[in-house]
Amino acid sequence: MTKSYKLLWGSFCISNVGDWLRKIALPILVFQKTGSAYHMATLYGITFIPWILFSILGGVLADKIKKSRIISYGHFISLFFLTLLIISLQSSKIEIVVIYFLTFLLSSTEPLIHPSFQSLLPLTVEKKNLAKANAGIQLVDNTLNLIGPMISGVLLLYFTPENSLWVNAAGYLLAGIFVLFINEDDVIQSTDKKSSALNDVKDGIAYVMENKVILSGAVLFLFTNLGINMFQSNLVYFITDILQYSSFQYGLILSISGIGAILGAFLAPKLNEKFKAGFVISVSTMCAGVFTLLLFNATNYIYIGVVMGLSNLCGNINVISYFSLRQRIVPQNILGRVVSVTRMISYLAIPVGAFLGGKLISLNYSIYLIILFAGTIRFFAGVFAFLSPLRKSGSE
Repeated sequence: MTKSYKLLWGSFCISNVGDWLRKIALPILVFQKTGSAYHMATLYGITFIPWILFSILGGVLADKIKKSRIISYGHFISLFFLTLLIISLQSSKIEIVVIYFLTFLLSSTEPLIHPSFQSLLPLTVEKKNLAKANAGIQLVDNTLNLIGPMISGVLLLYFTPENSLWVNAAGYLLAGIFVLFINEDDVIQSTDKKSSALNDVKDGIAYVMENKVILSGAVLFLFTNLGINMFQSNLVYFITDILQYSSFQYGLILSISGIGAILGAFLAPKLNEKFKAGFVISVSTMCAGVFTLLLFNATNYIYIGVVMGLSNLCGNINVISYFSLRQRIVPQNILGRVVSVTRMISYLAIPVGAFLGGKLISLNYSIYLIILFAGTIRFFAGVFAFLSPLRKSGSE
């Protein structure tokens, strides 16, 4: 891999380790200051809102401005907002509205950075190495999902939650500096700087609508996210209330399932070398649906962890394959907007799925009905992809 890719990978790794610390430390701090579980839950919801509001803007910026600059400055701005947030948490009695606002501002940098990151990555490697490059990024994400809570818990034994947030701040500083050293020769092949943002957005949406391969992938992930979040929103309830497993056993289930996602990151490049990406995406999605349905036979927590791990393995394979395919076939001058439009389409289903899952439980429907819905939706999302133009795409 090139030096530029290693710098981008290092920046991603450093910033995400810090973000994991914040995910653990900030809710603890807010609960310590307010004693309110409601405020903890509200903070989580606030972090999701910017993805809906600013994803398209992030795509426009990625196609107009030097991508490495957006990523680097985004980390520095995150450092600024996080510093303000830490200062606001210093007093014994905090203004929760201020905490909400600063959390919103801090979370707003992520959807602005993401399209630039995704469109810069293919500039740092040869096309033949895109699957490996994306797998390297996903591997960081999956490994942190597996060991992040454990590492964060250990660090919180030695650092106060406030100091843990300062570690996150230092991570933003380092991540921003790393990206500054990326040699981005291909600064902007891109959109006319004088064109309006509205026209740029229209161009991005039009491209996605006209490119049936990209659109099919976005629709696949829309329904995949719907199925996943119908079940995931009730996972704790399913494990601890319905099946009566302990918190420790719940943690083991998550750890085992996380191993599956990591294995998926290793397998994806090999599968993409042997098969067309569209075929890999559609078949892995169908398999993920089948593995979800196997949760009907949840006999013990090891079995649940293994089945969820197999589902995560397939899910990670289709994410890596789609990201790599999109980076190969979408022109660089519009890639940022295409990334933001497709991500926004797929993310629309996340709150809907979580709401539907919670609503069905509140109406006393069986969790097994939700598993049936979730697995069936994922399976037929794969069938749709298999029958769409997506299946035949991806040959070099």
